[in-house]
Amino acid sequence: MSSSDPSARLSRPRCPRCALPQATCLCALVARADNALDVLVLQHPREAREAKGSARLLALCLARCRVVVGEDFDAALLQALLHGEGRRSALLYPADDGVAAPLPAAAPTQLVVLDATWRKSLRLLRTHAALAALPVMPSYSISKAAAMSLTQAQRALLARRGIRVHLAVAGPIDTDMSRALGIPSAAPETVAAAIVDGVLRGDDEIFPDPVSATLAAGWDSGAVKTLERANAALLPPADFTTTFVVSKPPEDVVA
Repeated sequence: MSSSDPSARLSRPRCPRCALPQATCLCALVARADNALDVLVLQHPREAREAKGSARLLALCLARCRVVVGEDFDAALLQALLHGEGRRSALLYPADDGVAAPLPAAAPTQLVVLDATWRKSLRLLRTHAALAALPVMPSYSISKAAAMSLTQAQRALLARRGIRVHLAVAGPIDTDMSRALGIPSAAPETVAAAIVDGVLRGDDEIFPDPVSATLAAGWDSGAVKTLERANAALLPPADFTTTFVVSKPPEDVVA
């Protein structure tokens, strides 16, 4: 995380409050709003260096707004930011199908906003499970988690028969759904070709597009893969058999 003041890195005289050049200072135009919901802005470090400073201006305009700069957040810190002191957070982010997502039964007390490019915001969601699990795309998260669990289980069970199971971890693909969101997406034919290449290489997990490829470097030594290997080791050997010895006659056992 970074806590440095953007104004300290710029040579022109700047307003210490909004960090804009003094000639274009907007502080006199700021109207403070007493917002009912807390607002948490998770800002990518590159956005913190942007001259326009939209997140800084938002924090000036809202009475209850925090801006936290970072990219790889500590899990405990992120949990505290999202759920500390009884907060119920909801992510302000486009829904999977491009339409508004219903709010959870318990109304949120905090809105979470990602201040980053589309690609960087997607990486934040994929890197931090606590963010991806927030209300806005729960059904999508559940289905993907179930598919991954099924893949890992079948991989361990079928490996003893010489059958390999591959998992394609794809990012946004140029389909009707992603096209409606207006986010950078990979061409379907490119993704398909990359998946075939991954199968031919024998990769367990295949990252077939630029967005998912950002996860590839540390995946094999990461927590998800380590846990999968540990669970697979709990399976009995392929030649394991169990024999039950019954001392009673069959008619007594059936009875």
